[in-house]
Amino acid sequence: MSTLDPAAGVLGDPLRSGATAWRSFHRDGILPPSRHKPGAAEVPFRAHALTAEHVDAIYELHRTAHALAVRPELVRLDTRDYFAEHIEGHGLILGVFVGDALVGYGLISIPTNDAENYGTFLGLPHDEFPLVGQLEGAAVHHDWWGRGLHNMLARWRVACLHNAGYRHICATVAPRNTWSLNNLLRVGMTVREIATLYGGLTRYVLQWEGPSYAALKPAAGDIPLSLDDLDAQRAVIAKGARGAILQGSAAGGWTLVFHPVLEPIA
Repeated sequence: MSTLDPAAGVLGDPLRSGATAWRSFHRDGILPPSRHKPGAAEVPFRAHALTAEHVDAIYELHRTAHALAVRPELVRLDTRDYFAEHIEGHGLILGVFVGDALVGYGLISIPTNDAENYGTFLGLPHDEFPLVGQLEGAAVHHDWWGRGLHNMLARWRVACLHNAGYRHICATVAPRNTWSLNNLLRVGMTVREIATLYGGLTRYVLQWEGPSYAALKPAAGDIPLSLDDLDAQRAVIAKGARGAILQGSAAGGWTLVFHPVLEPIA
């Protein structure tokens, strides 16, 4: 894949070397049977970059997914214009189709100003801001849950950004949105900061570390912390630790395991 000049700031402004490759993204494959529906069959799918004609379908799927969320307050409700802006040049939206039906989508955002750039929260030098690419919202229709679509959409978007030369691939997620958090950790992202965003909402800020982190296992020196203990998490993050593994318990609790990267944690 050719490389997009990140300094352009906007994927489609104009269609530079890598933008053509992004717009021509295409995958065909087979969705495995759903883990939630015994006896469900494999189903063929196709995936490609979405265009203006798909905005209504994206928005409808977004609203449906938000309404069915176990805790809707953990998922931002976006406007139709938000999706249109990403298609028109502020990013890219990948869509997955079964037949003619849009069953999943995932956004890539290229921030156009410092306020939108997650590099602000990661302490990146300002001259690195043009090299930040961001994974934003993703949704899968409930009839197609359990087939690995969220994970595929995350992997594809990371690959698009990485291949296009974006050095800092970032995302945000609500700490208690364990489904999305786990999907991001499983593609090699780690929790690098806890920030207040979107008008006062607490969010993890994650950054992609590379494929080796996608298969990271607990090890000596790791620090397991309750997912609800944000103060303790902030303390180890300040010492260089990165949240890398999410673990659930039979009792329903969650632990985020931090990996000490920059220095040992006392």
